[in-house]
Amino acid sequence: MLTSVLTADKGEYNQVTHDLTALGHVVITSQEGYVLETESLVWVNQLNEIHSENFVTFTRGRDVLTGYGLRGDPELRNVEIQRDVKAYLRDDNGLLRQEIDGDAGSGGK
Repeated sequence: MLTSVLTADKGEYNQVTHDLTALGHVVITSQEGYVLETESLVWVNQLNEIHSENFVTFTRGRDVLTGYGLRGDPELRNVEIQRDVKAYLRDDNGLLRQEIDGDAGSGGK
């Protein structure tokens, strides 16, 4: 069953562990339309988790979370941004409602 689509400039696949490393302009789009953008990302097959240490942008509808470091599931339902988190929340007209700064954040909670 297809849950997300990943595109990147380069990918490395480990045939033993079935882990995937994506490098350069990494974009994941979930079936629900959530979008994650970063420069590098690792999918750990055994844990069914994605990880990144780079700057990430996570878009869910009109709302955008940014920050550094990420851990989550490949469906982008539960995403944790680890540091320097900023949230940009938009109203029905697309106008910025508020910006929230924090030390930790979650896109899926």
